[in-house]
Amino acid sequence: MKELGLEMIKVHGSRMVGSLMTPSHTFAVFNGMDAVPTFDTQIEQRGKIMLQNIRYMRTGASHTPDGILLSDQWAVMTTLLKDAKTYKKEHFLFGEGYEHFYFLTNDYHGETLLWLLCHPDVIGQLNAMLLQELQPPCRNAFIENDARTDAGAPILFCYLPDLPRLFRFLSALELLQMKGAILCFDFQADALQPLCGDKVVLQTIDFAEFERRFLTLP
Repeated sequence: MKELGLEMIKVHGSRMVGSLMTPSHTFAVFNGMDAVPTFDTQIEQRGKIMLQNIRYMRTGASHTPDGILLSDQWAVMTTLLKDAKTYKKEHFLFGEGYEHFYFLTNDYHGETLLWLLCHPDVIGQLNAMLLQELQPPCRNAFIENDARTDAGAPILFCYLPDLPRLFRFLSALELLQMKGAILCFDFQADALQPLCGDKVVLQTIDFAEFERRFLTLP
């Protein structure tokens, strides 16, 4: 991935390669390259605490950072989510690490998604546009959701793949024997399809149209 202004953070033994701080968020950044990563939860928790302290010293604001996992291939995400249903589950990624742990690839698509993560105002505009064609989410449901189909099935917005949230959504559908939908960019569909089975319908966003609408300079 091209230079993105990442700040180097050193914690002995940590897989963290740096941090990314925006006006409203702090991200711990990990780069698995082409491998399925493993983490030492105790070591990585020290890095998390250090990031919180650095953010507080610089801004006076105290909040919990999120995680970003960079990878060279989408297949790593598929493997991680499949392993999460077995004894191979990477607990730091799926519950003990960061509340939000985003999976981005080391390519143009990943750079674009990283830009989007740094612009919550654009995320809000995109979500509002998507909701125009969908039913509003059900806040009191037993499954987290960002919208609903006309039939009331839960929809998860997954164009910014959040590993813990995606795992919880898929697990809840299986546990509750419900059907649902995942909304992602068209280039993400091949990686997500093997995880969906017969209970999840993939709905896609045209990435080229997203670029024209949100990334084209006036």
